[in-house]
Amino acid sequence: MIHRCEDEIVDLHRFFERWFNGELDDSPEAFARLSDVLSARFQMITPGGERLERRQVLEGVRKKHGSHRGARQPYTIRIEHVESRHRDAGAALITYEEWQEVDGTVRGRTSSALFREREDTPFGVEWLHLHETWIP
Repeated sequence: MIHRCEDEIVDLHRFFERWFNGELDDSPEAFARLSDVLSARFQMITPGGERLERRQVLEGVRKKHGSHRGARQPYTIRIEHVESRHRDAGAALITYEEWQEVDGTVRGRTSSALFREREDTPFGVEWLHLHETWIP
């Protein structure tokens, strides 16, 4: 399961790159890559400490489609140091670093993500919870 979680993390962040760079159609089918893997009870705590429910996360990402289109260089995300912190029957807690580059500026965050097995998703896992903290 740990490798499936790592594959999900990397692949979903490729979706974010393509979504924000406007490389994907702004369609329900393309957006399903995100909406289909967030649990109905998904919650995210942003680096600034704000709690967002699934609906708020989906609305926020949806509105930012193509927000980096036309930038001097494409928006990129690099995932590093993926580590399993806990594995239980059907669930896993994973930590990782996410490095975003926007127009030459790089900013990082450490994330803790809780996953649960779910067969009907691309990698057989769904996101239950995500907590992000800025890397100084």
